[in-house]
Amino acid sequence: MTRRKKKILSIQILLFIVGATFFYLTYNYKKNPKIVSPKKIIKSVNEENAKKNSDEIKNWFTDVEYRGLDLNGNRYKIEAKESEFNIDKPEVIYMKKVKATFFFKDDTILYLDADNGIYNNKLNDMNFSSNVYVNYIDNKLTADNLDFLNSKNTLTVYNNVNGKNNRGKIRADKLIFDLSKQTLDISMFADEQINVNLNNL
Repeated sequence: MTRRKKKILSIQILLFIVGATFFYLTYNYKKNPKIVSPKKIIKSVNEENAKKNSDEIKNWFTDVEYRGLDLNGNRYKIEAKESEFNIDKPEVIYMKKVKATFFFKDDTILYLDADNGIYNNKLNDMNFSSNVYVNYIDNKLTADNLDFLNSKNTLTVYNNVNGKNNRGKIRADKLIFDLSKQTLDISMFADEQINVNLNNL
């Protein structure tokens, strides 16, 4: 066999191998769903990058403290072991292991503990949840949730509300304190509602 024929034969064998490989890959891609197309790989990488970017835009802090004034000029302080906010909405702060202290103008102080809290530093609204504990003068309350809505001048305690002081105990669905009117609405389990003046508590 001449050198020229050997060269042609080598090229033919190489072309055959390349063609067979392409045929195999094309056929197997259609039959085997486990083979991922380049478009799907790119999409998957882009989704993963988007998730990473979403995580990166959150700011996370430990041992933080926030201070402010409510609508009535009462001071408050919020401390949290952990807090984070998204830079797309920096006014909403999510907190864990929260302690809040409210200093009222009549020199009384309300102490609050909760596992979780959300603080809107524009509206000065606060939502506390999970193992909420309140201590105010000789009144002690536990509940699942407490909302202090500075924008509405109300403080609402709800879900599994239990309270006690030196005059007795209370169990209710919801307690709504109107801070401007100094009144308290108590929603009982039997859909009864009691209106109380805070000066009598």
